[in-house]
Amino acid sequence: MYKKILVPVDGSDLSKQAIQKAVALAKALHSELYFLHVKHMENLFYHGMVGVIFDPNAKKIYEEKIDDLCRSFLEEATTLAQSHHVKSKQLLVENSEPYQAIIEYATLEKCDLIFMASHGYNEIEGLLLGSQTNKVLVHSLIPVLVSK
Repeated sequence: MYKKILVPVDGSDLSKQAIQKAVALAKALHSELYFLHVKHMENLFYHGMVGVIFDPNAKKIYEEKIDDLCRSFLEEATTLAQSHHVKSKQLLVENSEPYQAIIEYATLEKCDLIFMASHGYNEIEGLLLGSQTNKVLVHSLIPVLVSK
């Protein structure tokens, strides 16, 4: 049924729960997982490194720290998949619109399912905050499974 499943990861607890569920689904379906982390401006605020962007000398150090952090999210997901004998691939990309990168890479890798966490916003919060999950649901031609 679903042989290639793209799973966006962001290091949050909800993302980690979705990874666990995606690994279980992939194991049951004998699918391969494509773990994707999208670097974007929100990373600056989420990871508390805003001041670094104003120091041109610190830019390289900042980028290395963010890359290391992003890779750690992907490594954690891959390790879990491997422990359950599920094949996986890591994708680290940069895009100011994460939902676009999610759809783009799901298409590029010929995935037949996108498995995402919902960040638990109610309808009004989701509309105001414009959750990435909502945007993927609206714009994706690939089926999307949302995990809570």
